[in-house]
Amino acid sequence: MLDQINFKFEYRQEIQSWLESKNVEIFRIRDDLIVDVHGDVLLQLECFARLPVSFGTVTGNFEIIDSALASLHGSPTEVWGDFVCRNCQVKSFAGAPQRVGSDLDVSCNQIESFAE
Repeated sequence: MLDQINFKFEYRQEIQSWLESKNVEIFRIRDDLIVDVHGDVLLQLECFARLPVSFGTVTGNFEIIDSALASLHGSPTEVWGDFVCRNCQVKSFAGAPQRVGSDLDVSCNQIESFAE
């Protein structure tokens, strides 16, 4: 099991550097520091308990797999493709996307309720 790290980036440059390190290439950081992504966000084997940035719209797939993620807060509000959060430590559906255009996969988590 991965140790959990809980932090949130507070500066535009930190967010940009982190996104680039995750191979997210086309994105816009809004004034409120919410990130819109044109394309996919693919995160695997991450140690964060909560996403270190907040996402708005993702036009591709959003995937977090085999990670220490314990909360869906910060997940995109809208995903045009698949939303996958598989084999993490999520217990609540609170913070999940309001709209998913394709498949929703939250298997292999510890979700106790789908109520927000």
